[in-house]
Amino acid sequence: MSNSISSYTDSQIMKALLTRDFSEIGRRFEDDQITGIKAAAFYNANNLDEVVLPAVKTIGALAFQESGISTLSLTWGEITSIGTKAFYLGTGILPQSLTLSKLTTLGYGVFAGTDASKNTRLTSISMPLWTGSQPTENGLTASTNGVFEYCSALTSISMPELQNIRGSTFRYCSALEEAKFPKVVSVGSNAFGNCSKLKKLEIGGAVTSISSAFLNSSMAFEALILSGITTVPSLTNSAFSSSRIGTGDAYVYVPRAYENTIKVASVWSNYAAQIRAIEDYPGVCNL
Repeated sequence: MSNSISSYTDSQIMKALLTRDFSEIGRRFEDDQITGIKAAAFYNANNLDEVVLPAVKTIGALAFQESGISTLSLTWGEITSIGTKAFYLGTGILPQSLTLSKLTTLGYGVFAGTDASKNTRLTSISMPLWTGSQPTENGLTASTNGVFEYCSALTSISMPELQNIRGSTFRYCSALEEAKFPKVVSVGSNAFGNCSKLKKLEIGGAVTSISSAFLNSSMAFEALILSGITTVPSLTNSAFSSSRIGTGDAYVYVPRAYENTIKVASVWSNYAAQIRAIEDYPGVCNL
């Protein structure tokens, strides 16, 4: 493969980038030398069917947001960083099953959709190295969109090193039924809100606090497993509002050593009847 960008004039490339109209440089953009896609490079790109960039390792913020591209070919396993909203409302170009083997930084709203334009493409995601780190994006206001918000087809998640789940990260992931995070220590507000099929969630890190409404309106929910706690986590008053834990129909499973202490702790005491020892329910807790 050659570096095909040499066949375009500077003025053609500049016009394409400024107008988002790639018709003058053809409907296929291919280059095997580019290693980093700049912020908003293909934002709202028109008249471009295919982009082939096999050497890319970093993707800037908004890079493919609302893109009209039909086919995107990247070496996904080599990508190390993806910026905020890089694929926001342009998620049809993603693989259905995505493995980001070397990714270490990920911005807000990268794969997110909206209620009117859901991400129905992505079904599984594996990021074995990501701890929750975000890229430095000077001049870009932090988005309120969760990374996978409105990923309505997402059913499989593998993030073994993730430590911090930001607010709204999996909000409206309406196909997700179970998730396990071995090292997570903090969960943001509404992180799993409106996950209409979510039944079981295991958080394996030493969680110290649980944020407001993090299971908001996830009305199929059955079991929250806090397998790695080393102290009683603080609990906001609204943490279980609009959830089946709040209505008394779902349970929180904790190590037996903390069961009785949590039952009488501040706010937790409101849910004492819903607190159970992990060791007593091996089938539920996968022991």
